[in-house]
Amino acid sequence: MSAFDRDLEAIQALIMKMGGLVEAAVIDAAKALEERDEELARRVRDSDAVVDALEEQVNEEAAKLIAL
Repeated sequence: MSAFDRDLEAIQALIMKMGGLVEAAVIDAAKALEERDEELARRVRDSDAVVDALEEQVNEEAAKLIAL
């Protein structure tokens, strides 16, 4: 396996992780809305920072891969 393929797989893994977090957040947000659970809604908002950080990491890794 080439370095390119390994780097591409690493980016794919980050995207899959981010997708899982977003899926969980959407489910939790719907539950928080339905149950009017302010604490759960706060946790969903707080977890958004993790998703944002992963998005930034994906963008940086993709830009490096394209540059190479």
